[in-house]
Amino acid sequence: MRKLIVLLVIFILLGCFQGKKIVLEKNGVLFEIIAKEYTQELEPYKYKVSGVLKIINKSDNTIEFSNRDLILIVGEKGESRTYIDSIASHLVDEPFIELAKNDKMEFQVYWELPPVKSFEVDRLQLEWRAQ
Repeated sequence: MRKLIVLLVIFILLGCFQGKKIVLEKNGVLFEIIAKEYTQELEPYKYKVSGVLKIINKSDNTIEFSNRDLILIVGEKGESRTYIDSIASHLVDEPFIELAKNDKMEFQVYWELPPVKSFEVDRLQLEWRAQ
């Protein structure tokens, strides 16, 4: 019985650290995010959702990327631009960064989203609205 309880606790803890993986490929650029559960309430009806963003430029050209143009949409409930989750980051509100052919970048990110039932129930969609 004790082993069963230990296994159940491990399973629950591992489940807490997983997230919802969403992949978008557009114009030869691959975006992969893992959105975690809500971490804190920012204001009424808006919550901080932490995650990881990976970008791979598989196109033949250098691209210009701005985190302001990468949007996470929660069904019909709302959407949020992507924010770099670092007080030391100089990339948060820069107009863009350049990503050469075959370059990869990975960031800790967050979004400000409305409450949802769960990431499994509510449909999450990623959009790149490059100018």
